[in-house]
Amino acid sequence: LNLEVEEEDSDDPVLDRWEGLDPAFIKEWAEYREPPRSFTSKFLYYICGYLWVLHTVAFIRKRAHRMRQIMLKLSTYLSKRSGP
Repeated sequence: LNLEVEEEDSDDPVLDRWEGLDPAFIKEWAEYREPPRSFTSKFLYYICGYLWVLHTVAFIRKRAHRMRQIMLKLSTYLSKRSGP
């Protein structure tokens, strides 16, 4: 048994996994296709191709997540403190 996995080009944001399949199969399963990528997703995919941008985006997302956690904890604390 030989199981070889064909590697996809991970740098290609326009990969069509349905290309070359039987048209009857495509029509039958069309509702399960991925929707097209939004402009925002395409833009982020493109700029994150640069390593420094990728690290910057990851840093910003991490800090934003942490700030949200802090704000939720503060909100919970203040609501308990003010009480009925």
